Amino acid sequence: MCRSAPTDSGFTFAETLLCVFLLAVALLGLMTALTYSVRATREGFERYQAATLAADLLDGLQVRLQQGAADFETSVSQPQTPIAGHPGYAARVEEERLTPTLKKVTVTVLHPDGEQRMSLVVRNHVRP
Repeated sequence: MCRSAPTDSGFTFAETLLCVFLLAVALLGLMTALTYSVRATREGFERYQAATLAADLLDGLQVRLQQGAADFETSVSQPQTPIAGHPGYAARVEEERLTPTLKKVTVTVLHPDGEQRMSLVVRNHVRP
């Protein structure tokens, strides 16, 4: 009677270990990509929010200057101050006199990852 050799089925320990190692490397790559994606999304949102805050501040200054609530000769500059309701954000307003009837107002909003700067050129509609 002839006996056939037993057949081994399944995976060896080395094959299983190699599979686990390759799976861990693939998951590590995915986690790194996810981390960068989350960081980029957060930074983009912070820049967008800073730009929106700067635009709101400029709109308010423009309305005040055009309606005469703030005299054109009065400076609208202000040092860096925190923005209420937005922790981690601060604003700084600078102005530059270009001509006797023209001034440039720059609003800089600083956020946790940098700064967003917006400018507005305002003309004095009242003749000197």
